[in-house]
Amino acid sequence: MAEYVTRCSLEMNGVVFEDFTSFKENSVSLSKQVPLMNNTGTAKLKPRYGFTVDARIASVPSGINPLAIYGGTFTVQMDNGDRISFGGVAINDTGDTSIDGETEAGQTISYSAESRTPDLEL
Repeated sequence: MAEYVTRCSLEMNGVVFEDFTSFKENSVSLSKQVPLMNNTGTAKLKPRYGFTVDARIASVPSGINPLAIYGGTFTVQMDNGDRISFGGVAINDTGDTSIDGETEAGQTISYSAESRTPDLEL
């Protein structure tokens, strides 16, 4: 069964921004191979969460700037009712801004997060 994202929202200081056109969660490494004398072991890693979104920058409400987020909350709502929340969201990179005359200006933005609910720990 395919899962579809129905809503993404970024909240900072009580102001919510929801005009995102795409969402992509980064891969998360949970363990690493460790070479031992005559064997190979594994070591548990601290998860590093991150995601990339495409935002319509023309519709940003006053009081929030998606390019200056530190400590915000990002929530992804799936069509089956599941919800993924990222806490401690901070901006990493801004990508290209696209303006084509037919749709609103959009920009790719990469964020990191301190926590993810539900968690991906082993």
